[in-house]
Amino acid sequence: MSDPSTSPGRLEASRDPVTGDIFFPARWLAADGSLRRCEPHPLQAAGRLYSWTRMGRRCFGQIDLTHGPRIQVTLLGEVHEIGALYVLSTQEAEDGKVRKGYARVAAG
Repeated sequence: MSDPSTSPGRLEASRDPVTGDIFFPARWLAADGSLRRCEPHPLQAAGRLYSWTRMGRRCFGQIDLTHGPRIQVTLLGEVHEIGALYVLSTQEAEDGKVRKGYARVAAG
């Protein structure tokens, strides 16, 4: 499996071929102890904000992916709205470093 941090526009998960369970982050083996290999399963990196919180100057949220699980992420930007559409994105921080996270898609 490749490193999901190298692809800002998609997420790589895995899927148990027997149960259909999807795992993010990706895992090599099924969760039931059977040592069954999971198969790569790309996820669309967009979803709706379920919940969020602010800790200091950073915001974190739970995103219900359009065709996948609920994931915990760093939120980019300052204004957040429950139920709004968010997509995986990058943003240059004040210190010049590039941050990955989820940004709200403008309505309209």
